[in-house]
Amino acid sequence: MSQITTWADHHPEVAQNTGAHMPWPCERHSTEFGGVHQCSLSMSADNELVVAGWVAADTGAVFHSRDEGRSWQLLAEVPLSGQVPAGYTWLAQSLTGSGFAADGSIVVFERLAYNDGRPYEGFSDETLHGKLLVLRSTNRGGTWELTADLDPSPHQIIGGNEVSARRLADGRLLLPQNVCSQSRPGKPLPVGEYTGRDFLYYSEDDGATWFRLSSLGEHSDESCVVEHPSGRLIASTRYQRKKLPGDPPEMGTPYFFQKDHDAPSCQECSRGPTALGGHSVYKQSAVVYSDDGGISWTPPRIVTGWLQQTACVIAMSDGTLVLPFSHKLGSHGQRFMVSYDRGESWSNGIWQLNDSGMYANSAVMPDDTIVTVHDGYRGRGTRRALCSLRWRLPARAEVARHGFFHPRLAG
Repeated sequence: MSQITTWADHHPEVAQNTGAHMPWPCERHSTEFGGVHQCSLSMSADNELVVAGWVAADTGAVFHSRDEGRSWQLLAEVPLSGQVPAGYTWLAQSLTGSGFAADGSIVVFERLAYNDGRPYEGFSDETLHGKLLVLRSTNRGGTWELTADLDPSPHQIIGGNEVSARRLADGRLLLPQNVCSQSRPGKPLPVGEYTGRDFLYYSEDDGATWFRLSSLGEHSDESCVVEHPSGRLIASTRYQRKKLPGDPPEMGTPYFFQKDHDAPSCQECSRGPTALGGHSVYKQSAVVYSDDGGISWTPPRIVTGWLQQTACVIAMSDGTLVLPFSHKLGSHGQRFMVSYDRGESWSNGIWQLNDSGMYANSAVMPDDTIVTVHDGYRGRGTRRALCSLRWRLPARAEVARHGFFHPRLAG
């Protein structure tokens, strides 16, 4: 065991920051809306906030706030419209994100996943299929129209974790969505190709039509894109991957060493922590950049520690970047770090906002107050419900006092 290395050995500049987190004050608001899991937050031109969720198994919902996240109401229900082909069985159907177009239209994204009825087995299931429907309302949820069916078949599936469509200064909507390679009849996917990536889709007509622009790179997921005042696009992403044939033989998964993880009885760890195709060797947040409008992206750079994921990058009025992110290693809650140079370096200081909630998303109000929404999750057996935090950044001198680091490329 002494010869095993993990991600931390390859990213010591990140590992040194993961042990200490400074508490930071915030307003906390909760609701009784239990149909929210993996929150997606979007903001209109007049500062209305919306979050996608659901109210019943076949009915989605859009919740909104007119008072900058202090209180929330149900704005509209969204009848889910996807159908399963004959001979197939549902695995998942839900709203997987939301967005505000420049003309005020609201767009939501319906995820469909189905197979032949077998238990979920992931990449090896040759019958598994997934696609994403785009629904748009021009009358604040009074009616909904289907505007796109994003289906990268036959050898890929789309959809999964919740994301938000972000509106750029030129009016375009950008939507990152995870697309995974998939086995198909007679074409099993090799273990070394068990991978996915976020594709970036865009709309130039307020959500009426959608096209694929680029990829954010292999092993990206749960991405969030922000436009910096300089024009650079910065995206946070959940960088997660299993051990691949090109990795050092001694590289292993941290799962094997978690106190709450029974490694010997875990199917993925039963062959040992360094086995190919076992548990993930990376599972944290990374950042990527684009200086050509989203056509090409830099390789991912790791910025947070193990199980510190579902990040959301946001830009303040002066161009300061903030990375709020969730964590789920022994506890839950939201933390954040800061960058003053368009994401090239990030603060060694990490501040903690609260002790509950996963899959958070954030937006910046006109006075630079940050609103973060999350699901209130505290661990197994606890109820999820829409919650929000309102907070402001530490002074720049306080952030600078802890120093900065330049993140290295992901392995």
